[in-house]
Amino acid sequence: MEIRQDDPATPHVAELLAHHLQEVRGVMREYAFALDATGLSGKDVTFWTAWQSDTLVGFGALKRLDDTHGEVKSMRVAPAARGTALALKRERQPCTLLPSRFTEARVLYPAPHSLIISRARTTSF
Repeated sequence: MEIRQDDPATPHVAELLAHHLQEVRGVMREYAFALDATGLSGKDVTFWTAWQSDTLVGFGALKRLDDTHGEVKSMRVAPAARGTALALKRERQPCTLLPSRFTEARVLYPAPHSLIISRARTTSF
């Protein structure tokens, strides 16, 4: 698997990002605050894509809050890659992809809606 710093507004990201936004909005409705390509292109946000060969298998984004804090803004695995332990494939490898603005980060917070979506999938309201 290869992880690249990327641009969320590029055509190769469009379909997976649209799927992500549709799913988040479907679950969260009026409480969905997932960022679109414009939001994920913000000056304090770094966006990555994950590739297996020439296939896009996921993306993620971090927002720098201050010198020691960041927030996970977005994470998505492509539907075809779900259940393949994609996240575990880099588990024990050091992360050398963080730009210099994240090198001092000590705490990364999950985006609040990601916790609610996980709960909504396993709990009936």
